[in-house]
Amino acid sequence: MDLDLVFVGTSGSVPTAQRAPSSLLLRRGGERLLFDCGEGTQRQLLRSSVGLIELQEVFFTHFHADHYLGLPGMLKTFALRGRDAPLTIYGPRGLKELVGALRRVFGKLTYPVELVELRVGDVLARDGYDLTTFPVAHRVESLGFVLVEHARPGRFDVETADALGVPAGPERGRLQAGEAIELVEGRDLIVHDNIVSMRTTAGLRRVDVIYRRVDDDFLDPLAFRTDSHLGVAGLLNAYRAGNVSLANAIGREIIEAGLVNVWLTNTLKP
Repeated sequence: MDLDLVFVGTSGSVPTAQRAPSSLLLRRGGERLLFDCGEGTQRQLLRSSVGLIELQEVFFTHFHADHYLGLPGMLKTFALRGRDAPLTIYGPRGLKELVGALRRVFGKLTYPVELVELRVGDVLARDGYDLTTFPVAHRVESLGFVLVEHARPGRFDVETADALGVPAGPERGRLQAGEAIELVEGRDLIVHDNIVSMRTTAGLRRVDVIYRRVDDDFLDPLAFRTDSHLGVAGLLNAYRAGNVSLANAIGREIIEAGLVNVWLTNTLKP
């Protein structure tokens, strides 16, 4: 996701020949968020490569004149363009009173304006990030804004997953999403009364789905080769009783067709 800042105005309380009062444009992907709107902000934007875009949101840190005097002119310009898209303005307490007073300057608009007063600690939840307010030390009530990106998964390491024996499928998706999975070997499983359980340090835990190839540890020696040291005795009976699913397992159709003995005899050794 592209993220950058455009310093529209960096002067102090008064403009200089080279710099305008405070204003900052944050660009994140296709979003454009304007923080403060000092005198001459719209002209600075027009002179820049950004242009005076149809902003959807404006944020104010506080209400000293050098931070908001550019707002009436910009609102009026939008109206003269025939804008109809809504605009939301955020700021600390006093925002509604201020904009109400400024209406005598910018007059009637062609688009709706929503005013949202914020307090310290407010969180504005967005798609992929949050905007959170925090207190700042100033002579009047003021807010700072921090953009907190939501956690995003990185590149999945296929080679490491292969080396650890993580099967291709939903398990890898869960790992990519930051969830934990358990890799279980056949020797960790036990069947009692047609119920499959997994041995853990906290005792037995029931297993409802086995997602793996039907090829070695998850075979049932009682059904195939009683002299085999592989497999989980009683697994097929638990499966036929409907107490465990063999999800996406190679040979599942053969098991259900009653041909598993022939298939296993020809493909596996004890």
